[in-house]
Amino acid sequence: NLSVMFSPRFQRVICLDLGVSKLETLRAFRTVFGECIWVEDNLKNALDGFTAGHRSFFLRRPHNEAQWEIEEKSVSPVKPIENLLDLVSLIK
Repeated sequence: NLSVMFSPRFQRVICLDLGVSKLETLRAFRTVFGECIWVEDNLKNALDGFTAGHRSFFLRRPHNEAQWEIEEKSVSPVKPIENLLDLVSLIK
């Protein structure tokens, strides 16, 4: 539960549907909310978060292990994290 782990650090948490492109929604978020923190377990969607102007994080999970090597070999603007608690040290 994010509110237990992070209490007052987030003003709002919004979850988007699985399996659909996030880019247009993320661009709209940028317009409305400014720069947001975007946590994603799909590398493409994490990169879309960066493209849309957000602080984007790639959450490494066992189900997306095949994407780790791609993320490591590329010059990725997306920071990898192992779990949500890693965000504490990365958020101002």
